[in-house]
Parts: sequence; C-alpha cells; structure tokens
Amino acid sequence: TEYTPLNTSREKILHECINAEFDHADIRFPREIKESSRTDKTKYCRFHRSHKHEIQECIQLKDAIEDLIKQGKLNRFHMSHIHDTEECIQLKDAIEDLIKQGKLNRYTKDVDRYGRDKRRRDSP
Repeated sequence: TEYTPLNTSREKILHECINAEFDHADIRFPREIKESSRTDKTKYCRFHRSHKHEIQECIQLKDAIEDLIKQGKLNRFHMSHIHDTEECIQLKDAIEDLIKQGKLNRYTKDVDRYGRDKRRRDSP
C-alpha cells in the first residue's frame, strides 16, 4: 500500500489527534496485544499499547491516518499542505495591526532580548 507523504511522524500525529480527530472519525484504539515473556521490550507501538512492533511499522495506524487524510481531517499533516495566498495576506495584515497597537513590541528591533526598550537608557 502506498501512503500519503506526511510532514511529520505518525507518532506525532497520533499524539496530537488522540482525542479530537480520532474520536470524531470513529477510529478506536485496538485492544492491547497480549505479550509473552519473550517479547522484545525495545519495540513499542503506542497505538496498540504493545511491544510487538515499532509505531513506525504499524499498518493499522498508517491505515487510520490515511483514512483521516482522505476525509480531509488531517490535511495539515499532508506533505503538500501549502498556505493559501489570501490566508498569508490576512495573517500579515493581522500581525501588522498588532505591531501598530504595540502588542508585539518585544519582538521588534527596538527591544532587547529581554523585552526591554533599547531606546530607554537608565542612568546608573
């Protein structure tokens, strides 16, 4: 099976989506896999909560994420996710408004790395 290229690891997607997208998409965590005393404890799959395989190798997690991508619920993790030009313009305008309001002073050039106004010099 060929999977959609992602811009982050499946483990990170699982971590971020456990409560939100997985629940809404009716994707349930599988039952825990029973382990024997000989199970390799160096491997771990958080999706299965088991040491049977690595999470990177988990076919069920790959399939669940792929289903969510096809439903349009995880587009932000798709490798080709690109910001819309209008979206970027709106963000730029919003940042400029915050700068004009003085709400981003600590990030502007007249502020030192501690957020203090460089133009104001206190006398010793």
